[in-house]
Amino acid sequence: MEICERCSRSDAYILLGTERICSACFNDEMEESLGVKATAYPEGMALRDQKGVMRSFRIRKRLLPVGIMMEADERKEQGFNFEVLDDLDCDQDQLLSKLLSKVQKGLAENYIVEDRLPSGHIYRRMDKDRLGGTVAWNGEDQETPLIIVDGEPYSWDQIGKILMSYEGFQLKLEIVDSSDEIRWDEEKEKDREN
Repeated sequence: MEICERCSRSDAYILLGTERICSACFNDEMEESLGVKATAYPEGMALRDQKGVMRSFRIRKRLLPVGIMMEADERKEQGFNFEVLDDLDCDQDQLLSKLLSKVQKGLAENYIVEDRLPSGHIYRRMDKDRLGGTVAWNGEDQETPLIIVDGEPYSWDQIGKILMSYEGFQLKLEIVDSSDEIRWDEEKEKDREN
């Protein structure tokens, strides 16, 4: 963990110019230029995923020129990360509720499941024939990213092995902004009906 170059006490993860600072110092600077104050919020939460595993998240809020961003970042290397973004004049308590809802929805679905062949061989497959996740930096192979699925990192090779059982099928790959929700066709159809 890097120490903030301004306050010397917090986790510094924001690079502002050449300075590495914490979110509190960043928000202080943005408050002055944007005229908006970040309200208080919990700094962490823990929720169970669909498998019953307890997942612990660090919550951060950042005031940005385009709006207020909140994120829930799992307290582990290459785990879940959820973000929401709203206007600068938004209700920040509702923004926190929106983040909590997004985390709960993200933890409720498993995209990759393990099965066992009659021979005893264990293999991974996509549940419901779909895959959602996050593109992440791969420190071991800078030529290809990691894909974070169900809070776990997968290499392109591992994703390729999972896809092999779909040989001959078509593939639809859609990139979604990190602050938006992954929405599947049936969810979009329900929204149109309402």
